Amino acid sequence: MVPAKEDEADVDEGRGSHSYSEAAFRVTIARLLWIYSLTAALVFEFIFECKLQRSRAVVENGKKLAREISIITIGNALKGTSVFLW
Repeated sequence: MVPAKEDEADVDEGRGSHSYSEAAFRVTIARLLWIYSLTAALVFEFIFECKLQRSRAVVENGKKLAREISIITIGNALKGTSVFLW
């Protein structure tokens, strides 16, 4: 019987460096996912804020238009003319 060589007996020799690189890989992936989620949240907030500003402008324009229509309607009612042409 041939005595086992030390290199052949220790098959798990490379496993230590493999688990370290796997741990580093997992940490890197976790950091990338964190950065991705933060970026997505900031982009979403920016888009939401732009849409909110746009909707505020639409509401203000709607209020101005309603005010102008009511002023015209009141003016026409005082003159005795009809706004609607039936």
